[in-house]
Formats: sequence, structure tokens, C-alpha cells
Amino acid sequence: MNYYFSILVVLGIGMFSLMVGILINREPQQSTQSAVTESLVWGMGFLFSFGAEFFLIGSV
Repeated sequence: MNYYFSILVVLGIGMFSLMVGILINREPQQSTQSAVTESLVWGMGFLFSFGAEFFLIGSV
């Protein structure tokens, strides 16, 4: 149980930092709505891809 909780914390921190980084470093002509959408897509992709990897490795 401790392993899964620590992995969820790592995934949350990684997802949050990726999303904030995209929002901060957006192009000047890019709209805020477009930047938020892009950061959500990248954040969810990070969550699902690395989450699946961590849970598959942990279940072995």
C-alpha cells in the first residue's frame, strides 16, 4: 500500500510540474485557453503512461 501511495504522489508532482511548465512557457501569441488544453492533454498523457508503467512494474 505504501508503494502505491508513493507512486501516486510522484505521478501527481510530475503531472503538476509538467502542466505548470507548459503554461509558463507558452508562446506569446498562443491563447490561454489553448495553453490550458495543451497542458491538460500532456498532464493526462503523463499520468496514464507513467502510471501504467509504475503499476505494471509494481505488480510483478
